[in-house]
Amino acid sequence: DATWFSAICGSTYFENVLNVQVPVMTSDNTPSGIASAESSVTNFPPYRAFDGDNTTEWRSNKSTNTQNGDTYIQYEFAQAVKICKMTAQIWTTPTSSGGQESLSGVVKLQGSNNNTDYTDILSANRTFIWGSGSASATQSIDESAQNNNQYTSHRIGVSWTGKTVYSLKIGFFYICLYGRKDV
Repeated sequence: DATWFSAICGSTYFENVLNVQVPVMTSDNTPSGIASAESSVTNFPPYRAFDGDNTTEWRSNKSTNTQNGDTYIQYEFAQAVKICKMTAQIWTTPTSSGGQESLSGVVKLQGSNNNTDYTDILSANRTFIWGSGSASATQSIDESAQNNNQYTSHRIGVSWTGKTVYSLKIGFFYICLYGRKDV
């Protein structure tokens, strides 16, 4: 139930025994697991979102000039885990600048055991606002979810609709996924 879930996710026992977290990554597959993305800019690979350094980042190489779009980054654990919390720092940069602009989007955490069929674990609506002359807009994500399912792969995606965006650049400075093992 919700009380047990909250107590376990916030307890010292959880932190010491049941804690599951993406390790500090030094490459896309070191020290363990696999960091991947639908696309990446050269020198900004997926593992940079999981390297524990707020000055490095993963950057999507996806460009669009449509009103709808999405991009994602993913981490695959060696064994299935239940993720109950995600924190992240996401940034966006439109390549065209003008007056103040905004973009509404949805950030989703999804799980899969076959890297084909994904189930939503949590969803957070965010609005990115670029002021006149602004280079980028950032949003922090700190969301918890009641998740009773185990998945090996977890992807974090950003989707947007209803606004034409020219070559929107999206990246993550950091992503932390917190979960628990079944014991």
